[in-house]
Amino acid sequence: MTKSYIYGRVETPKPKKVKQKKSHIPDDVINQDEVEYNQLQNKIIQDKIHETYVKANEKLNERVGWIVEGAMRKHKQEEDL
Repeated sequence: MTKSYIYGRVETPKPKKVKQKKSHIPDDVINQDEVEYNQLQNKIIQDKIHETYVKANEKLNERVGWIVEGAMRKHKQEEDL
């Protein structure tokens, strides 16, 4: 940190003023309605995620079935020749 000199003496910086925000709701008070609302939103989101996961697995299994079926048909054609 550099020091500045004014008329032969060291200039000290003025202390910074820190403004503290006053919260209108104390931290130790829990709004139960807000907690219940957040829990409901989390449950809805988790249900959507689970539904999307199940649908993705169904599509994946269907496509794997098509691939296996195609491989079996090709194998059967090669055996018949």
